[in-house]
Amino acid sequence: MASNSTILTARPKWKNAFNEVFYSSGTITVTGNSGIIATPNVLSGGEAVFPLFFVAVGTGLATDETCAVTMGWYGDAAGNGGAIGTTTFATMTAGAPIPAAEAWPGDVTFYNAGRDMIPFLPFRQINWTLAGTTISLSFIIYASYLKLDA
Repeated sequence: MASNSTILTARPKWKNAFNEVFYSSGTITVTGNSGIIATPNVLSGGEAVFPLFFVAVGTGLATDETCAVTMGWYGDAAGNGGAIGTTTFATMTAGAPIPAAEAWPGDVTFYNAGRDMIPFLPFRQINWTLAGTTISLSFIIYASYLKLDA
């Protein structure tokens, strides 16, 4: 059994993971949303604890197409109490030189990102608004985060 001094000095070891797939839309042709879905506890790189930032990448956008993406954050699957906050990405276009990035918690103004280490909220809804003449595109949201290193 570990001594009390060992237990008190043991600290968690954090490991960072960058650009793990957080959500993939598949091909979309109309404005819509994912519905309220559980935020994954495990991404492809391991258990995500504290998000750092998100990157949204649009694929297959024609010259005149745009895709605006937001993520609403909720405390439960029914959305009781409404969204805690919303993470809003810059609108994606075919000619955008840089993917749309958003620092966590973004405009979830309930928290102070400079002061609080805010874990992933338990539920989210991905919303997309499309514009253009020939709409058929997809997007992927990547998450970068800290996780506990076992």
